[in-house]
Amino acid sequence: MTSLADERMSAIHLLRAGQPVSAVAQQLGRSERWVRKWWQRYQTAQWAGLADQSRAPHRVPRALSAKVRQQIILVRSTLEAQAATGAALKYIGAPAIRTRLKAQGCQPLPSIASIERVLQAAGLTRPRQSAVQAEVVYPHLQPTAPQQLCQVDIVPHYLTGGTRMPCFNAIDVVSRCATGLAYESVGPKTRVPSPCRSGKPWASPATPSSITIAALMGAIRIRMCWGRWCV
Repeated sequence: MTSLADERMSAIHLLRAGQPVSAVAQQLGRSERWVRKWWQRYQTAQWAGLADQSRAPHRVPRALSAKVRQQIILVRSTLEAQAATGAALKYIGAPAIRTRLKAQGCQPLPSIASIERVLQAAGLTRPRQSAVQAEVVYPHLQPTAPQQLCQVDIVPHYLTGGTRMPCFNAIDVVSRCATGLAYESVGPKTRVPSPCRSGKPWASPATPSSITIAALMGAIRIRMCWGRWCV
């Protein structure tokens, strides 16, 4: 496989032999612009001009001075010592360094990205460690008989005319039978049992104990909040 350097040298040989630019470009499978570019490089610097040249800018106007870099490292070291001894908060990252530099009147004030690059070049960075989250264990109830555990939900419905009907839906986890009552708001703080039942008719009548529990929960406005009972 012909390398780029060989192609450039071949183009120069053919041009020096008197071949036109168009013929050289066609023979090498390159554009005429490419041929003229390397011919101009050759005329300027001879064979050394055919080498690859760096595309980096010759001048970086916003580069940090050695003094500012030294200030960044000094502030980082100071913050690390204060955090280790408990003399200050444990903030030693680029935002904290920039805040300290601003208080010291550092000019020009470097950006957070520039501070991070300086720290990385100086070997003062370390992998970010995520906080260890404590494992949350939720209780899992295992009912074995009806009326031991009910799954409840309160869903508001609106009847014809605009009457708001908060429907208390309760299903027994074991028997999967509906249990409970629906309540209708008849006043600001008054709820009465309503004959309205959402969905299909109940599979079985609710037991007196479940009706009492449902009535009590409706009276004190108990609701489910993220798996906990909330008033």
